[in-house]
Amino acid sequence: MIHMKYYTIGVDFGSASVRSLVVDTATGQEVGCGIYEYTFGKAGNWQDDTVPTMVRQHPDDYVKGLEVSITEALKTARLHADFSIDAVVGIGIDTTGTTILPVLADGTPLACLPEFKDNPNAHIWLWKDHTATKEAREITQNALADRPAYINMVGGSYSAESFWAKVLHCIHTDKQVYDAAYDWMEISDWIPFLITGKTHVEEAVHNMCTATHKALYNPEWGGYPDKEFLLSLDPALERVHCRLERAKVLTSDQPAGMLSKEWAVQLGLSEHVVVATSALDAHFGGIGAGIRPGTLVKILGTSSCDLAI
Repeated sequence: MIHMKYYTIGVDFGSASVRSLVVDTATGQEVGCGIYEYTFGKAGNWQDDTVPTMVRQHPDDYVKGLEVSITEALKTARLHADFSIDAVVGIGIDTTGTTILPVLADGTPLACLPEFKDNPNAHIWLWKDHTATKEAREITQNALADRPAYINMVGGSYSAESFWAKVLHCIHTDKQVYDAAYDWMEISDWIPFLITGKTHVEEAVHNMCTATHKALYNPEWGGYPDKEFLLSLDPALERVHCRLERAKVLTSDQPAGMLSKEWAVQLGLSEHVVVATSALDAHFGGIGAGIRPGTLVKILGTSSCDLAI
């Protein structure tokens, strides 16, 4: 009996590049690989010597990186005699986090609008952007005083790298960008939203990994932080609260949707390709490394992450 081979594509959006792999689902063998290095600004980053904690990127790098890296990975996969493009059944995505961008209601990044093209606050806020250190302290202090359960789930101190600190920092420093944005999306949710052809950000799937780890989401207490707590930080956060209150949050074993016709044509794939709900890079790395109870996995890259169950 001949067994049909199936392949999936894994896409890793790192701090300086995008890497795509084509993998045999039965054996885990890597049969294709493609890499795209970000080109915007200095090493793909928008950095300002006067604000050393700021690290921003352009969404065009992510879109181009997705196409180039997958196309290259499929090209090398075709060198394997057993590979068939029709046998690709899924795409899974991981990214750094919190890496967020302000978007319009249809998902268009503010950075792609003429009036915001030179404003770093309208671009992608990379995970290692630490401009929100003051806001992270405020969130920590408010949570310790009123919502200790929130802060206990992230080790007792909220990070400047995380979602609420960065959004709050934009409110404090650039109200024009904040007011123009319909929503703030994790890049790990924006990429699946983009390639599944959804037309309104409220259709987007939010991944459980990033929501819990970076945005204080906990299904046991009803989801994201409550309205009263967020308004105690700044009344302007009510807009984000309203969006997230309606958000669909899924785990990575659930589909975010199917590959859109546009992206299927662009990549030479079938519209029957499933796009998985995403997760953070190190967390998927831990799974790939075979993490088990009692085994610590150290992930080394631009940063170092220790993971244990």
